[in-house]
Amino acid sequence: MAKTYETFRLPDKKLLEALAAITKAIAAKTSKLTVRLDEQHRQAINCPLEEVEGNAEIQQIIKLNASLMGDVSLAIGAPPYNGCSIMVRRSGVTDSVTINLRNDLPVPPACQLVASIQDQLKPYERDESFDKLLGDELAEFYRKREEGLVRLEALAQRIVEQNEEYRRKLDQEAQATQTRLHEQHEALSKQLQTTYERKDKTLHEREHSLEKRLKEIDDDPFLNCQHQNTNRSKHYFHAALAHSVWSTCL
Repeated sequence: MAKTYETFRLPDKKLLEALAAITKAIAAKTSKLTVRLDEQHRQAINCPLEEVEGNAEIQQIIKLNASLMGDVSLAIGAPPYNGCSIMVRRSGVTDSVTINLRNDLPVPPACQLVASIQDQLKPYERDESFDKLLGDELAEFYRKREEGLVRLEALAQRIVEQNEEYRRKLDQEAQATQTRLHEQHEALSKQLQTTYERKDKTLHEREHSLEKRLKEIDDDPFLNCQHQNTNRSKHYFHAALAHSVWSTCL
């Protein structure tokens, strides 16, 4: 998200001091400064903001005590502001300040960054005498323009807050779904384990009962003899049945 507003032009030295004060206010120790003399000047001066005093090219420009820097940008590298930047572009009497914020930057640090920037690079504001100087029609035009910018800023702020709320809602729903699926999986695993253990126990009990019964039959002479007679009778019956079937066929 980008926020742009107008500020009164500062000399190059004052502008760099303002940028340094901004990084100090948000406790950002790592930031990269890029300076161009104008839009057509392709060669840029790049250096960390904290090393400006040791940069010979920038010091030569500052010593002229003028506003020679055309485009000045500051990329903030310290969390949570990494990915955010400040662009100051010279134009006429005022300078254009563009604040680029990450879309996922939380609202509190975003507000702190914008407040720190506007505290050092104060937004351009007109008073009643300036409106009289411009005339009623032109003053009304600028007033409507400023009202539109304010509404756009409020809309952008609401969009950021709504995106944050929507993202938190999605995270909560995903976490709840993951927790519910995990609980269902654990419950099903416990149920299957319980069923398996119960059936396994019943099977072992039946095997043990059968082995015990067979041992009782083997140990008891009467039951053992009866068991053998039963097997012998079945054998004689099957033999007689087979002989009868064979005779009938003949």
